[in-house]
Amino acid sequence: MDDKSAVKIFASSGNEKQVETIVSNLKFISKLQPGEKINIKYMNISSNKYRDRLYRTFISGEKRNDILTFIHDIINQSLDLIYSYDNMQIPLYNSMSNLIVKNLEESKTGLKNLMITYEDDRMYVSQIEALLATLEAKIEAHKK
Repeated sequence: MDDKSAVKIFASSGNEKQVETIVSNLKFISKLQPGEKINIKYMNISSNKYRDRLYRTFISGEKRNDILTFIHDIINQSLDLIYSYDNMQIPLYNSMSNLIVKNLEESKTGLKNLMITYEDDRMYVSQIEALLATLEAKIEAHKK
């Protein structure tokens, strides 16, 4: 398949939008700073101030595990695309795979900052550490 055909198929199959959404979410995660918490409903950041904590607890109803589920889903979708694109042996798909891997690696910074944010919750931090460890192993396996 030539490059023009690959681009047309990639764009028309919905893959382009899917990659853009995943990369956007990974970039969002990568930009997390210590003390920032994700508001999944509105895809924005809230601080750890008293007012924001009350809102998260009583109004939005979002829990820490919702954030972890969101992050797991993004990572799993990313890895699924990487694995499927790697098997295609088409330069465009290989480039998209490398783009996703790059953004997965960058998202580790935000995950480490999330651990700082939730440092008072040992189990939550341990879950993020486990997520990081498995993510690193999968990225390394991909590179081989």
